Order: sequence, then structure tokens, then C-alpha cells
Amino acid sequence: MTAEPNSIVILHACAHNPTGCDPTKEQWQEIGNIMKRRQLFPFFDAAYLGFNSGDLDNDTYAIRYFVNELDMEAAVSVSFAKNMGLYGERVGCTFFVTHGSDVAGNTESVLEQLQRSEVSNPPAYGAKIASTILDDEGLTSMWKKDLATMCSRIEGMRQALYDALLANSQLIPRQAAHN
Repeated sequence: MTAEPNSIVILHACAHNPTGCDPTKEQWQEIGNIMKRRQLFPFFDAAYLGFNSGDLDNDTYAIRYFVNELDMEAAVSVSFAKNMGLYGERVGCTFFVTHGSDVAGNTESVLEQLQRSEVSNPPAYGAKIASTILDDEGLTSMWKKDLATMCSRIEGMRQALYDALLANSQLIPRQAAHN
């Protein structure tokens, strides 16, 4: 890796798109230790929480490890567009974990300026739906069950694709398979 100290490294928190491959906890620990040692700034893209394991706690492991165990500053962008089925509603947020109130104040000021220059009045409909779900224990529980169901469906589809590719691999000429 040739990244300079303080470089931002974008990481998918889980359900890496497009591969669906995720580091193990041990691999996340190694990645985190390297990033801390190299003084790199993690920016987690958390657009698919719940789609990797069906469990939000499992799918946020890397974020929690970097911030809580390694005591790193980090940025996290969370989206509810996919895991709540709110496509096109622009539902999500970006938050920063910083050390010290002066850094937090400066970060907040810069983010406010950026937001105002880009979107003066963001859409509220999707955010109200997400808030309603997250503020109600029953709806949150139902949503978490739906995530587990969706995760299982995604795993099944990936396995079916893999099996079909293997079953049809003899149809692919050897030279084409190596290109």
C-alpha cells in the first residue's frame, strides 16, 4: 500500500458490492491494525447493513472494532435505501467519530456548509419512515427479521449462481475461461 499518512481509505462495512465477499473478524483486525499503524483514516460505506449476516451487530463489527478497540477516528455513511427498501428517498447519514471537541466542532461546521451548498432542503419522507421504524420496538424487530430473510435469500441466490456457473463451466472453451 502506498497511501500517505492521513489518507482516507473507503471500506465497505459489510456485504461488499459487487463481490459480496467480506473479511473475517480476524482479517478486519489485521486491516484495522495496519491502518492504525499507517495512520490512515477509515471511511466506512455502510449501505448494506443487515444484508451480509442478517444481523446488524455482526455487520457493524468492523466499524465498532476500529472505533472502540483501536480508538481510531472514522467516518461512516449509513444508508437505509436498500435495507429498508426506500430506494430513491435518499435516506441515510454520514457521521464522524472524532477525538476532542475542537475537531468535532470543525467537522460539524464543514459538514453544515457542504450540506447547505448541495441540498438546502433534503427530502423528509423517507427519513420519517426510517425514524418511525427505528423508534418503535415492534417495527424494529419486524425489520430485523426481514433483514434476516433478505440475507438468506441473497445467500441462496449467490449459491444458485455459483452452482449454475460450475455446472455450465464445461460449456466455456478453455481459452475463453482464461481471458
